[in-house]
Amino acid sequence: MKWFSALSARTQINEAPHRNAFKGIDGVVTLNGPLAEVELNFNYENTGKADLELHLIFPMAVDAVLLGVDLKIKDEILQGKILAVDAAEQDYEDAISDGNTPVLIERLNGNEIRMQLGNLVPNETAVVTLRYSQFVTPKSGTCKFTLPTTIAPRFGAQATSY
Repeated sequence: MKWFSALSARTQINEAPHRNAFKGIDGVVTLNGPLAEVELNFNYENTGKADLELHLIFPMAVDAVLLGVDLKIKDEILQGKILAVDAAEQDYEDAISDGNTPVLIERLNGNEIRMQLGNLVPNETAVVTLRYSQFVTPKSGTCKFTLPTTIAPRFGAQATSY
């Protein structure tokens, strides 16, 4: 099953020139028996005159397992690695200081994922590819796969600031 969609995502880009840096999401879902393998491509383009640091918050199934993250920039594909939180944050900040374009991904609350893309220079495009899998439970001989597309407020949850 292949799909393309401009999925709902909450973004922290507040100034008008930066609002259009996030160009959308496209992806592929492959159902392989009881396993759904998902590949999402998050597309960015800096059409402004200053470097951008972009924050995107999007939903992912609670039981999903992250398999990999890639960053395609300047016709080069960089593969992500899993680090402890402190080390990942330090690597991200160091990369920004060095003038590189890093990506930091972290799971926030259950199904919320925050992606940060730093130092996207003017006139540059970037594609962050996220791969994950999750089980699909068969019922009465059929399988139902749900791809979360919005983050709904939780009853009784306090508002968070990103």
